[in-house]
Amino acid sequence: MSKFAISPATLKDLPDLATVSRAAYRDSPHTMTYWMFPQENEKAIYEWQLRGITNIYKNVSGCSYTKCIDMSTKKIVAFALWETPYSSKAEEEGPTKEEEKGSTGKDAKTGSELPEGTNVRLMNAFNEEVDRMRKKYVDREEDYGE
Repeated sequence: MSKFAISPATLKDLPDLATVSRAAYRDSPHTMTYWMFPQENEKAIYEWQLRGITNIYKNVSGCSYTKCIDMSTKKIVAFALWETPYSSKAEEEGPTKEEEKGSTGKDAKTGSELPEGTNVRLMNAFNEEVDRMRKKYVDREEDYGE
């Protein structure tokens, strides 16, 4: 028998996914989340991550989570977010200019409240760069047949 099992994550699993995600990046200064969020505000960061994971699970077409369970402890030890190609006009339009500035205190992409002390400028700059690279390197028609 394998030491690990892989299966689709359920709504009930989402708090554990947020815990695993936070544990994976909490102490690494080589990740954006380390610099975007005040590290002493653990509860707020966890809740923000849980809201984001839940939003994707419930509302984003073409996305699903897969969990990896350690069979000796029956605990989730890893997960993956799978995104299948799809087209959504509203999502492609992106956030308004006001949302991009972070003036609302909310995540421009998900609309969820950001933990107090979040470096919104860094977060927005990072997201803008990801979007720029996506536009540069992803051809939806050629890559996904849209």
